[in-house]
Amino acid sequence: MNASFPSFQSSLPPVSHVSTPASSAELSLTDIIRSARSHARFLAICGGAVAVLTAIVWLVLPRSYLADAAFVAQGSSNAAGISALAAQLGVAVPSGDASESPAFYVELLQSRAVLDSVVATPYRIDGKPAESLADILRISGSPDRRQELAMEAVRHATTVDQSRNSNIVTIQVRTRWHDLSLELVSRMLQSLNQFNLHSRQSRASAQRRFIEARTAEAKAQLDSTDAALSAFAQENRAYTGSPQLVLEHDRLVRAAGLRQNLYANLATSLDQARIDELRDTPVITVVDGPGGSVAPEPRGLAKKTILGFLVGVLLGAIVIAGRGTWRATKPGSAGL
Repeated sequence: MNASFPSFQSSLPPVSHVSTPASSAELSLTDIIRSARSHARFLAICGGAVAVLTAIVWLVLPRSYLADAAFVAQGSSNAAGISALAAQLGVAVPSGDASESPAFYVELLQSRAVLDSVVATPYRIDGKPAESLADILRISGSPDRRQELAMEAVRHATTVDQSRNSNIVTIQVRTRWHDLSLELVSRMLQSLNQFNLHSRQSRASAQRRFIEARTAEAKAQLDSTDAALSAFAQENRAYTGSPQLVLEHDRLVRAAGLRQNLYANLATSLDQARIDELRDTPVITVVDGPGGSVAPEPRGLAKKTILGFLVGVLLGAIVIAGRGTWRATKPGSAGL
């Protein structure tokens, strides 16, 4: 045991002996505490050594830089109109859109749909030529493997959270480079908006095709009702004297009014769907941009040094306890 700790042997005072039976192989807690008190100098040396080593390690390690941004999604402008139109057609459509909830964006920001373009984008750091993220992180292997590992690195460096009160989504990215943290947050916002815009335009295109077909059908029904009403008027110029003809006339008028209203609503929704299909305005509203938000994260050196000291003291106590146990169980030893 002396060969394992040559630098500390001189600081270890002689171990006091306690008369115990030779068969006792275990130390009580009281014996351990008493032994630790008698080796305070050794414990201080262990704690100080680990504390200094901890401080050196954290000073040598590169600092991480945190960039963050916050945004809120804009609701679909024609969601209410589509719901009302579907109700007139006898179709139940939920009023809320799951693709506009904060939880959806939290999951989307960690998905391949967004990270694929984030990883493929070249980045410039420390004034060097632009490189892909896989090259910056020194990832080797096949192109597919490099892409997968780069996306995993982005997921590991990214924290996405949502506010339950305001529905604001916050993105935080931590890397070892100031410029990379900033550019990753900016690129994630751009990729998210592009994905949302493409998805919304595709949905508007499908809605436009559906409404076009329904509008043509409603126009045909309206024309048929107008033709029936016109034929009734030509065949029955003096219908007011017949209760049966009055009822028939009122029925045709009501049908024509309902179909006229339906056709008008469909035409309005069709115009809105055509506008949404071509709309290229941002789908998310950035409330706190990443510009100027990059800051080095605090090292917490004081806390880590204190923790290192405590760990060193604990290790020293373990050494003392182990040394006492070894002496107690050594053949021919009468105790500590």
